[in-house]
Formats: sequence, C-alpha cells, structure tokens
Amino acid sequence: MTTDLRDEDSCQRLAQEVAAIARPVDVLFISAGTASLRRMASTTAEDWHHALSTNLVGIHRVIVALLEHLSPTAVVAVVSSEVVGAPRSHLGAYGASKAALEHSIQQWQQEHPWLRFTTISLGATMPTEFGEGFPPDDLREAYAAWTSSGRNASVFMNMDEVCDVLVSTLASLVRSPSIGMPRIELRSPAPPETGQVDTLGDLGRQSAVE
Repeated sequence: MTTDLRDEDSCQRLAQEVAAIARPVDVLFISAGTASLRRMASTTAEDWHHALSTNLVGIHRVIVALLEHLSPTAVVAVVSSEVVGAPRSHLGAYGASKAALEHSIQQWQQEHPWLRFTTISLGATMPTEFGEGFPPDDLREAYAAWTSSGRNASVFMNMDEVCDVLVSTLASLVRSPSIGMPRIELRSPAPPETGQVDTLGDLGRQSAVE
C-alpha cells in the first residue's frame, strides 16, 4: 500500500488498511524526509512549505490516523537526522523541519506516557533516494562545504545494516514493554572526511544524507 502523508484522506485510508491486517499495532515506524538543497538566502517559502508539510506535518498526520489502532505499550519510532544540532550548509529547511519533528515527538510522549516514542537520529547512509534529485552543481557546492566544515562522513553506513539494527532494536522493545528508548543514534564509526571535492563522480557515490 502507498500513502501520500501530505494528504489527510490518504493517511486515514492507510490507517484503515493497517487495522484490517493487524490490530493492535505494536510498532509504528515512520521514515520520511525531503529537502531542497539551497543556501538560506535562496531558500523559498515553497521550500519551507514542502519540507515542513512532509517531514513534520505529514508524520503528525500518520501518528494521529493510527493512534486508536496502537497497542497499549506500542513503540512509535520516527527517523530524524544527524543534522539536528549540527547544521549543514544548504540543508537549513530540512534540518529545521527535523528539529521541529523531534520536539513534536517529545510532546507526544508527554501527552501519551503509556506509549513509547522513539526518535532515531540517523547519520549518512547509502543507498537511499534522499539526494537523487539534487542539482549536480548545487550538490558539489554543498558537499565541499560539508567536507571543509568536518561534517561529511568519509564512510557511509550501509542501508541493509541500518535496517537490521533498527529491526532488532525495535523487536527487543516490543518484547520488553517496561523499557522505553527515547532516542537511538546511528553513526558511521569512521572519522569525518577532510579535503575538497574534485569530481562529480565522488558526489554521485556519496550524495545521501539522512
């Protein structure tokens, strides 16, 4: 099933389909992220609207739609980003929307203490679809800025390994209803990359940022 989380009716249909398959829901895992690649001075109102409507409001819609179908000790896990608290050039709207998401999850936890809300702060991971639409020239500029500021991973995490860790961790939480895990952080153990970007080939191999 597919859902446009920017559309409330679509989120409600998703909730109905999920409830028909499995009710109650023990784990609600939401990974959604979209970004424009622009410096702040070039970030438009449309860029802000797109980032917030997907990365913040859309995730809120999904939680609201499925709330009544969650088990009493369900785990609600949402994917955030390592850029929260560590801003990266060209990702201002994206980082701000993820920071707002993290605050909203804290509010959810305060108002629904019987559930277990978890924020997953994810480092640079490949392969993902995150950076596929970025213009090459803008990506070159951004990548150079990330590298020179020491905020670009020299080795990206593998998506399959990330998924394995998250599945096993969330499964352990389901089996242990007395334990909460407010935050999970996954990072590459490799040190940040230093130096400058020389080729677009480098960018093509390392263009994903979560």
